[in-house]
Amino acid sequence: MQVHRAVEDSGLAELVAVMPGTPEHLRALRSALGLRMRLLSDPGWAVHGMLGLDQGGLRKVFLSPAAWWTFLRVFLRVIHRGRLRRPTESVLPLGGTAVIDAAGTVVSVYRSANPGDSPDPAEVVARLADIDTQHQ
Repeated sequence: MQVHRAVEDSGLAELVAVMPGTPEHLRALRSALGLRMRLLSDPGWAVHGMLGLDQGGLRKVFLSPAAWWTFLRVFLRVIHRGRLRRPTESVLPLGGTAVIDAAGTVVSVYRSANPGDSPDPAEVVARLADIDTQHQ
């Protein structure tokens, strides 16, 4: 969540999440988690594969202490809102953060090592600022 807040606060880019669920599922997820960003549906995991993001496996996804804290935070947020649902797609693929310029070129990709892993928000914003400077 720190990365998405830093990107939004910078005003340098629009934050978009690409996820495997159906559009209906993603609308419900967005509402349940109180997300403001746009969620795009990719049920075939095409974007995930194109960016070279990892299939985490049971060890990385469920046996990582960092993952436990991430799951606990999400679980508590969802429980608080009373909208806990069983996953409808695989929970093993890991996420990442891609910076894509206005022309659609993938400038950088951070590949998460476990579900709780995300890039340093300051590095993402710095990369966005570099792109903004190049396009002025």
